[in-house]
Amino acid sequence: MDLLSVIALFALITAQCARATPPNFVLLFADDLGYGDLGCFGHPSSLTPNLDRLAARGLRFTDFYVTSSVCSPSRKPHPGLITATPVRNQEIS
Repeated sequence: MDLLSVIALFALITAQCARATPPNFVLLFADDLGYGDLGCFGHPSSLTPNLDRLAARGLRFTDFYVTSSVCSPSRKPHPGLITATPVRNQEIS
């Protein structure tokens, strides 16, 4: 009887794990978009209703850091995001 209970418990746990859906990730890259330029971060007249809706339903990061003092890195696809390559090694002029 105990073996049957263990098998039933294992089947229940496996079924619950199989139903779990992986999370969705959305990465947005914009040229010269500052922290306070979106309505979800407090801009009084921002016209970004879709981004505001995404921010309201998902996870919103509130700290802002930059790896370069110029905006040139935002004009090139971000290999450093995937490879963790520092900006100084990405040959950006």
